[in-house]
Amino acid sequence: MSQLPILPISSIGSLPKPPDLFQAEMAPLEQQDRAWMRQAQETAVADWLATQESLGIDVLVDGEQYRRSITTYFLEGWGCADIDPDAVWVLDNMYGQRAVIKRPATESRTLLLDWYQFAAARAQSELKVTVTGPYTLRDWVFDLHYPDRAAAVLAMAEYVREEVQALVAAGVRYLQIDEPAFVTRYDQPAELDVAIEGMRRICAGLPEHVTIFTHMCYGAFHEVYPKMLELPAQVFCLELAHVAPEMLDILRQHPFPADRGMGYGVVDAQDPRVESVEEIEARIRLALEYFAPEQLWINPDCGLQVVPRESAVAKLENLVAATHRVRQSLA
Repeated sequence: MSQLPILPISSIGSLPKPPDLFQAEMAPLEQQDRAWMRQAQETAVADWLATQESLGIDVLVDGEQYRRSITTYFLEGWGCADIDPDAVWVLDNMYGQRAVIKRPATESRTLLLDWYQFAAARAQSELKVTVTGPYTLRDWVFDLHYPDRAAAVLAMAEYVREEVQALVAAGVRYLQIDEPAFVTRYDQPAELDVAIEGMRRICAGLPEHVTIFTHMCYGAFHEVYPKMLELPAQVFCLELAHVAPEMLDILRQHPFPADRGMGYGVVDAQDPRVESVEEIEARIRLALEYFAPEQLWINPDCGLQVVPRESAVAKLENLVAATHRVRQSLA
């Protein structure tokens, strides 16, 4: 396996989809042309893998081109949910569909294995696989089956664990468990404990060579720090492109553990404006005031799926250029 450089670069997960694919996947599964969808998804994944490699990204993602959303893909694919026909307003700029959990899983919990093998056969660089965490899988959907939220989260944790076990057996070394809902429960300690227990069950017994990432949205990490360190992740990917220095001061009061990594977000994933190399470099240098170089990963704030493709590519291109500048100064 290749040795990663200082300040390794990756993305968070989602990348912009071709418009025709995005429109087609909004149809109910039984109305979709499965053969056309699969071909379009494979083409989109292969294209993003090649694009990332051409830009100099160190650890690639597949762009999640085959997922309707981070929740519906898994819950519908596992057979435990139906999709509510009424779209809801999400991410402040688009409509999305919400799953309704109605039964235990009836399908195999190995949805990601085939897509990992597809990507691994086409990528020369390292790959990171992303999977939605059990707390978000419950929190962002409706549930008509389980007696309470904790029971649902722990059931989802078992399903995610099966996905993860299959991926690790296939050779995955970088695995990201997304829990964007974690930060939203900052004022509910019992809910945070359920989320932590869910992720612990997934990660129990994983081999040491597997690096576990987690990603949280909304940039309000100070609301759950240092509590978030109870999650069994080695790298925490956070939205920090617009973080105020005073927010980072919590790290003076409670220093970030030396044995943990920080995936520091340096480009806005919602704004199509392309940050300059100088802007991004300044954000990386701010990060170095709080973290050792060996702790830092450089990434966008979040998945780039909602910005135009040309913006996403330009943001990643400038992110790579800025990181190279900082690497040279650290050499």
